[in-house]
Amino acid sequence: MTLLQTLVDWIQLHPVIGPVAYVVVVSLWTVLFLPGSVSMMVAGFLFGALAGSVWAMLGIVIGVAAVIAMVSIG
Repeated sequence: MTLLQTLVDWIQLHPVIGPVAYVVVVSLWTVLFLPGSVSMMVAGFLFGALAGSVWAMLGIVIGVAAVIAMVSIG
């Protein structure tokens, strides 16, 4: 079993915590200035096109808000 298949299985077993974990990871990914295209493709694969787009955009918006807050503070 591949890592990707393991991830898909875990997401299917945890329908509530899976998207939350994904949003947290994407938020951190955004704060670290890593490309968002990868996270969008993964979201589409894990959650489907519509739900994946929503979860990916939510994670990116939270990450951008965190960056803006960090810049504003110091």
